[in-house]
Amino acid sequence: MKKRTVAILMACTLILGATVGVTFAWLISGPKAVVNTFVAGKVAITLDEAEVNKSGTAISSAQRVQENEYTLIPGHSYDKDPTVHIEAGSEPCYVFVKVQNGISTIESSTNSIERQMTDNGWEVLSGAGGTNGTVYYFKTNTGKNAGVAVDANGKITVRATGNPVDLVVFESFTIDGTKAHNNEISALSANSITVTAYAIQALGSTSAADAWTKGGFN
Repeated sequence: MKKRTVAILMACTLILGATVGVTFAWLISGPKAVVNTFVAGKVAITLDEAEVNKSGTAISSAQRVQENEYTLIPGHSYDKDPTVHIEAGSEPCYVFVKVQNGISTIESSTNSIERQMTDNGWEVLSGAGGTNGTVYYFKTNTGKNAGVAVDANGKITVRATGNPVDLVVFESFTIDGTKAHNNEISALSANSITVTAYAIQALGSTSAADAWTKGGFN
């Protein structure tokens, strides 16, 4: 109530001040439209990985690609570094990846994709994915993703301009020589490792799980 009274008194003082003197001119302000401009926020991501040669080693000078082919050999390790890029200027967001690992039964447990993802700050999103792959959300700035600005709930803040925010998913995979022989590898020859990336603005969601549900992802 006191604040409103002060505002009224100040307005009165200004009016009286305009009448001081022998002559004065009216201060006229014509009608002006109030224009509200609405700009849609954006969240833009891409997903790629390093191109590899026939032995599965990354080609440093090559452009990054969306697909590679591998010849599987027991005991051999392969470069594979799927990375999500969040475009500069994107709204604060939650980022998810779904991993469908068709070679998990012959993969080395000491260098598993899941272990690498945990080391790089990805956490399984409970209740998502089911039999159609495992869904992870980016939770912690650690490992290859130590420099990412993310809060305790997984909300990622992106730069307004400049370089994108890069989220490394994992870096390689290894075929376990004790699990995989030629017959096991042949049985999985039509399988693949598929990574799918998702992102949704954080505004309006209380958590990564809430954002996943509101995004209608599957």
